[in-house]
Amino acid sequence: MIYMPIESIAITKLEGGQEFKNYPELCRYMGWSQSRSPTTKEGRLKELRRYYELDESAPRVIKVVAVRDDPLPKVDNRGKFKGDYRDSIFTPNIQASLIYMATSSKEPVVRTYNQLLQDLGIVNLNYSQCKLNPRGLEKVTDIPREVIDDFLQSVKSFKKTIKRVLDNLSDSKILRYETKIKVISDSKHSVATEEQEEQVIQYREKVLEIFDCKNFQEVLRKGKGMEYDKKLKDYFKQYTDFTSAYEALMITGKRYKFQRSQDYLFNEFRKSAIQKESKVKLEHNAIVRQSKTKADWGKEYDNEYRTKENYIEQINTLIDLLIDPQADDIRKPTKDAQEQETKLDDELLELLDTGMDELFG
Repeated sequence: MIYMPIESIAITKLEGGQEFKNYPELCRYMGWSQSRSPTTKEGRLKELRRYYELDESAPRVIKVVAVRDDPLPKVDNRGKFKGDYRDSIFTPNIQASLIYMATSSKEPVVRTYNQLLQDLGIVNLNYSQCKLNPRGLEKVTDIPREVIDDFLQSVKSFKKTIKRVLDNLSDSKILRYETKIKVISDSKHSVATEEQEEQVIQYREKVLEIFDCKNFQEVLRKGKGMEYDKKLKDYFKQYTDFTSAYEALMITGKRYKFQRSQDYLFNEFRKSAIQKESKVKLEHNAIVRQSKTKADWGKEYDNEYRTKENYIEQINTLIDLLIDPQADDIRKPTKDAQEQETKLDDELLELLDTGMDELFG
């Protein structure tokens, strides 16, 4: 249950510019009960977004950007099963794999979303590196950036599926999970203290300002993921007692005794099924995007690349490279190509600066 009538938002007037350090602080301000349910939290924020434009790009921090003139329409998805994620074996397999992962471990399972994508068989080892280096991937594959961005956005939707499954399992008391910021110091990974969390948030915002971006997704769209990561680590090394930081999910389940060989084989079979359906879903999404763009041709000029005959072929090439577990390792050539592109950019900027100095003396 979500303890938040719509009237409470209308009565409690938030203003543009207000900032809350974390979700519990927002709850206290709004007079909401302190529920720990991730589903309740998301439901409350979803309803709040109807009335206010929020900036949630920084970890934990919730900023009110502006009050909406008119509330967004409320979407009710109850009963909509046809064609939904519940209409396939994809979600049940993810659910079963997460339960196996959490309940067969003596310690809490600590994984990032990217690691979970790999654990579940949705992506391969190439994915994380190529996600940070899209310009390098473009050079290595000769596939346009717009197509690469489409593909990465489709893969990102799987993270929402994982979160939805975790929320359902948490509500059902089968397992519990929470998001933690972890820091690395002397090759040791540990949960960040409150001071370290504030430092992570502070320097992430600072680096985003340097790259003139509102959030990390915008950094990735500009193809600056690797440069952002390097600059952020430089700040950590210079001003903190840790060298790197990341967000991870800490998943805990009741310990069960498994028939190790049998359950391991079942889980590997599930991973294989998840991987196969991931490919089907990614290709299907591309076909739908192309069909919609062609139908709306004349309205979406920026999406002309989707109308090209080789668009689906290019998406399938990316599926083979970043999803298929048997794909060739392209991490190093992709990273090298990105570094070369960055070096050329720096040389061009230096040349322009020199020219401006000579021009204006």
